[in-house]
Amino acid sequence: MATQADSLPTRIPSGNSTGIHLVECAYGRVRYWREADLTDRQSVISGLMQNQFEDAIRIVAFDPVEGWCRDVSQDIAQALTEIANRDGADLPYEASKFVGRHLLNRYAA
Repeated sequence: MATQADSLPTRIPSGNSTGIHLVECAYGRVRYWREADLTDRQSVISGLMQNQFEDAIRIVAFDPVEGWCRDVSQDIAQALTEIANRDGADLPYEASKFVGRHLLNRYAA
């Protein structure tokens, strides 16, 4: 017998998902997890390309069904640079800051 809870929508992806993505942002010295409907990988990338995340610090992906969680910031930064290179375009300001934070800093001495 189905209950009301059985018909509630879920935010947990199923199947071959890349997990739920959360974006940590900064406002001055305060850090916070941005509340958004953009929780899949492609939506987060699109959001960064459209400057929807101000001062994104890092991105964490997790899948509670499969039981994993990891920082995917470098993966997302790499995807942003690949998109910019493919399209022959500059990254938007916020996306550029994010890429600099995660790709360029790892080569600094």
